[in-house]
Amino acid sequence: MSVDIKERIDIRKLVVDAPEKPPYAYFDPERDITENDWQQMHAAVTNLYIDRFDYPNLLRLSQLLANMRKINPKRDLSITEKYLEEIEENLTTELTELRVQHMQEKFAKDNWRDFAQLARNTKLIFADKIKQELVTDDDWEIMEDLFHGSKRGQYRDYLYIAMAAKILFPEKRASEMAFIDEGFEEAVKETQNYLDNRAYLDYVDCAIACKFLWPDKADEIPINDKVWVYLRNELEQARSDRNWEGFAGAVSNTLFLSAKRITLTDQGLEVEMPQIPTPLEGKIPDLPRTKKYGR
Repeated sequence: MSVDIKERIDIRKLVVDAPEKPPYAYFDPERDITENDWQQMHAAVTNLYIDRFDYPNLLRLSQLLANMRKINPKRDLSITEKYLEEIEENLTTELTELRVQHMQEKFAKDNWRDFAQLARNTKLIFADKIKQELVTDDDWEIMEDLFHGSKRGQYRDYLYIAMAAKILFPEKRASEMAFIDEGFEEAVKETQNYLDNRAYLDYVDCAIACKFLWPDKADEIPINDKVWVYLRNELEQARSDRNWEGFAGAVSNTLFLSAKRITLTDQGLEVEMPQIPTPLEGKIPDLPRTKKYGR
């Protein structure tokens, strides 16, 4: 049977759609974080510890240690028990000072962020090892005041306080956290706004907070490939610059944004990563030989 040449198929023009690459495939902590990276982060901790009595350095030290805990809460921080006790004492002393400032109405405009950051970091670093009560009912009232005040400003601050409150007060009843639960739609709107305007730093903070605060609605948080490119560039640039504090932050952000779910446990914040299909195993069979005919 003859076939009209117009009906013949040119296989060179056939296009096969490749499966879409899932976002989380951009990051695999087991693959992308090397042992040398960990050693360099540990060295950065040691350098910051030397000047731990300087408040800005203490804040940086707490952030670095907290990020390392977030990356792998079960990994040993390679710090002696004595040094950890000193760091804990310094952090709790600073928290007390911030409380006093608040009671004396000397709480500076940006001090709320220091309070939330220090308290949250201390909780994440030491988890269930803290020897004294870290936060009190009075602190909860402070957090509520700060939360409602931040809502009148940048929404990024609103989510920052909400996330800190959930970490610091996990025992609070749902009714007491209602002021957080009511904000999802507005949070998504603001997150989308940051994304549209390519304000990726603000976007990442908000998206991670949304994923933690509303785990059952994580699929509704907007994201695109440009975010993953931004995060990958931040991570690689920090590594290239030997900026290990920035590197730990970039890894933490990438890990949390890649996660399927973020959960607060006795060990700190833990992530559940999506299942990534494993490559086919075994030897690929040889293709059968084909005869070559004339051109």
